[in-house]
Amino acid sequence: MVFEAVRDSLGEIIDFTWIYVNDAAAEIVGHPSDWFIGRRMLVEMPGNRDEGLFDLYKHVTETGEVAIREFDYDRDGLSRGFRTVATPVERGFAVAFSDITDRRAAERALVEADRQKDRYLAMLAHELRNPLAGITSALEVMTTSLPDDDRVLHASRIAVRQVAQLRRLLDDLLDVARIQNDSVSVDMHTIDLREAIEMALDNLGPSLAAKGIRVTCSDCDAPTPVTGDLVRLTQVIGNLLDNACKFSPPHTAIALELQRDGDMVRLAIRDSGRGFDDAESRELFDKFARGSQARVGEHQGLGIGLFLARHLIEAHGGRLSAHSPGRECGATFEMSLPLGAPGDRLATDARAANTGERTYSILIVDDDADAAESLAMLLEIQGHQVSHVDRGARAILAIEEQRPQVVLLDIGLPDISGHELARRLRADEHARDLVLIALSGFGRAADLQASREAGLDDHLVKPVSLAGLNTAIHQAMTQSRP
Repeated sequence: MVFEAVRDSLGEIIDFTWIYVNDAAAEIVGHPSDWFIGRRMLVEMPGNRDEGLFDLYKHVTETGEVAIREFDYDRDGLSRGFRTVATPVERGFAVAFSDITDRRAAERALVEADRQKDRYLAMLAHELRNPLAGITSALEVMTTSLPDDDRVLHASRIAVRQVAQLRRLLDDLLDVARIQNDSVSVDMHTIDLREAIEMALDNLGPSLAAKGIRVTCSDCDAPTPVTGDLVRLTQVIGNLLDNACKFSPPHTAIALELQRDGDMVRLAIRDSGRGFDDAESRELFDKFARGSQARVGEHQGLGIGLFLARHLIEAHGGRLSAHSPGRECGATFEMSLPLGAPGDRLATDARAANTGERTYSILIVDDDADAAESLAMLLEIQGHQVSHVDRGARAILAIEEQRPQVVLLDIGLPDISGHELARRLRADEHARDLVLIALSGFGRAADLQASREAGLDDHLVKPVSLAGLNTAIHQAMTQSRP
């Protein structure tokens, strides 16, 4: 575009008129090129004054200096980003400009992403420090009190509760990453949904008890078969119950209602807590959404529990929704799942596996001395015969000497990996029938697949509950091998 200055009687520039516009520029602005000729800039596009462009062009015309500027223009029916180069010409100036709308949007998105990252890291640090503070204080109480002091038992319960909270945080963070990478998996069977409810309540029992919250369940007497993944559904129900617990006043109740609806099963979780308004409901299931501070107050969180719950329910072919009459009026979260096929046998309740009084000789292979020794003490309390080594090579020697029945393997060993050790043991005719269970901090789907390919009987992700470990050992010991 080329402009000629319009001056008043004193020679002051008061506007510019178009004297040339090429087709590309005309197309961006939205008029034919001949439409501009002879028209005044500030009459047709007054936003140039508001944006400060008129003063810039006036300066270029009067001083002969070249000016370069990038800006967003949201006036006069235009909403675009531009890069302009204004050059003085006889009696005015010429301006060449390019449309940088997409680039400006990308830059703003990067800036916002950086701000979100900083906010997220601050939230993460807060959420991790809270349980760590509780654990640290509880351990101080236990190490400075007499063994029979009632405070020791109370402190140990605090530590257990806070460790469970840390585990939930880590599990949810890993699953969010899997969802983003489209690698989250569900292991579908016909299960009894009541079992997932019971397991979730067991996991959250300490948190519920700490606030004095009662949980009631209606229509939970009859078996309720659904097609789903027991572990994942336990996780979803746990997240929903944890959310209800956070936002409920102390000494109130959470109601669970279980119903069949045609070929679907519906589970509603109702609380009498903070609730939410229409504006909050629209972002309730968004990643990192935590509601307004007016609603959340002292209740923090990473804002991923509900995001994760919805994705996992949808992966089951189900639906998760939320309803609230308004703030301070409680909330209801309702999940629906496909009913299990008629005649399907319900998956065995893993927690009810009858381990009886059986004990085993167990070898722990882990280079983390604290983790190995504490686990060994727990297993010894249950009557198992336990030893531990910190290297794969030492494990091979210990297996030859001790002939254990069960080997618990860390994957990230300092000399050879747990997977390589498992392959060597499976190739040894004297060790191939050992029960091999991975006990590792690596928990991606690829890690579990690698364990299966290496010949391990199971892969448990740290930290694992003692009940869960005992169940895995018993099941591996009783299953037949080819």
